[in-house]
Amino acid sequence: MYLTFIGVIALICTILAIAKEGRRSASYVFTAFEPNSGWTPGWSWVVGVLHAAYANSATGMVISMSEEVERPHTQVPKAMVGATVMNFIIGFVFLVPLTFVLPDISAFLNDPYAQPVPVILRSAVGSEAGAFILSCPLMILGIFCGTACTTATSRSVWAFARDGALPASSWLKKVHLGMGIPLNGMIGSFIFQILLALIYFGSHAAFNAFNGVGVIFLNLSYVMPIGISLFRGRKDLVGSPFNLGTVGGIIANVVSVGKSHSSFIHTSIQSTG
Repeated sequence: MYLTFIGVIALICTILAIAKEGRRSASYVFTAFEPNSGWTPGWSWVVGVLHAAYANSATGMVISMSEEVERPHTQVPKAMVGATVMNFIIGFVFLVPLTFVLPDISAFLNDPYAQPVPVILRSAVGSEAGAFILSCPLMILGIFCGTACTTATSRSVWAFARDGALPASSWLKKVHLGMGIPLNGMIGSFIFQILLALIYFGSHAAFNAFNGVGVIFLNLSYVMPIGISLFRGRKDLVGSPFNLGTVGGIIANVVSVGKSHSSFIHTSIQSTG
């Protein structure tokens, strides 16, 4: 967390101070919109909102650690809400300065790696070396995120294996007594991730489609218990320790179901189009 704060502050201060190609106006940053997706402007904006689903998916993985948290009935919801608020604040502080030094849109369209942040950093500091140095905190953060995702995945694998819902469940459900973690589940999920990553070397399109399907099923897995609870009139939540009340709870549930439904449609379009 500290590395994230330090990296974000160092990055935004550097690009705003140098701004090799100048700075955009506030009106451009907060009001301009340049769709280049081939869709209509309104639909381009809606599809672009889908990228927030990746951040929300990471927040949802907190649930996987419930059995290793003291007082999970209150601590896990607090962690999820806190992570969402923190993501919004850091994301806003990070993205607005990037938009002020945004190069011409053609620079992104012509980039062979299709990675916008390095393009922005290279344009802002005027050198490949400088852009690489500023990208290091983001790459390190990506490694940490990958480790966290593997950890959360191993807990999900262990939970399914404990109920006999996976092949080789008897091996995957074993807990390493010395480490106190489902080591076999972590190793199994790690190997499976490596095998899936090999798809990228065979076909970029197939790998991107697979990623899109992952977002679809993550959203479905999140929305199913919410939808069932809402359909049952939220009867199972009576007396729960973390409660937004009837009105607040229903609003949150309806928004969650609607958001997951729209993400399903958008990801399907991106995966096929």
